[in-house]
Amino acid sequence: PSIPLAAVVLSSNSIGCGSQQGVEAVRDFVVREAGIQRLKSLNLRSNFLGENVNVVMAAFLQHKDGPVEELNLADNGIQGAGVTAIAEALKVNAVLTNLDLSINWLGPEGAKVVFDIESDVVQATYDRMIEPTEEVFAKVGAA
Repeated sequence: PSIPLAAVVLSSNSIGCGSQQGVEAVRDFVVREAGIQRLKSLNLRSNFLGENVNVVMAAFLQHKDGPVEELNLADNGIQGAGVTAIAEALKVNAVLTNLDLSINWLGPEGAKVVFDIESDVVQATYDRMIEPTEEVFAKVGAA
């Protein structure tokens, strides 16, 4: 009998460096696992995903029931198009309960994009998504 996976930790593996091959392999794994089971946790912290995070988030767009419950994308240099990809995935994902975007500079505009999504996940990660300065909070509120 097979033993189901509960958590996959791939942190600090430089998956996003060089070619897209590593990023696509993670996406394919998530899509394949979603067809079999839902993972409790997927940790992709510190993998230099940057704008390539949209490739990984495509797996989340394919499965409305969600491939994972907790996703750690901290310290990946996510901004711009990556923020938009995350926001699009959050629109359709009903399962994600924890999203860690700490140590990514989403900036006020990126934070607004994500916070415009009606999601408990977004509210739970608010203080970890942007530098907590009065200037940034003012820009997010005013945007």
